[in-house]
Amino acid sequence: MSIMSYNGGAVMAMKGKNCVAIAADRHFGIQAQMVTTDFQEIFPMGGWLYIGLAGLATDIQTVAQCLKFRLNLYELKEGQQIKPYTFTSMVANPLYEKHFGPYYTDPSPEPDPANTLISDFPASRTGRNQFLVLLKKSKSHS
Repeated sequence: MSIMSYNGGAVMAMKGKNCVAIAADRHFGIQAQMVTTDFQEIFPMGGWLYIGLAGLATDIQTVAQCLKFRLNLYELKEGQQIKPYTFTSMVANPLYEKHFGPYYTDPSPEPDPANTLISDFPASRTGRNQFLVLLKKSKSHS
């Protein structure tokens, strides 16, 4: 079992015309045992900006706190809310700083470049395969 799937969890995002959606399960477990169903995996980062994190529970909380801290510093220094593109760079920085002792989290669900269906529908971690099956079935019925 991978350390990334130790606590379970799944995050997905969808992009539509003039809209976006992000969803996550609230399940927190230890391997096959469910502990609670109110674990936070989507974090507000100001205004209309949210991030979904999946992976090891302690690293999810650490990365969310680190990003919120850096976001607050940015807004104090710049005097304005951060733009999504700038926030993407802000997410990459702490993850790269720890690349030799990494955080076990997946903050940015990556689209699958081999499948064009996935470009508007990134999903991550243990629920990824189930999300992709649902997407393909819904596309074939429409």
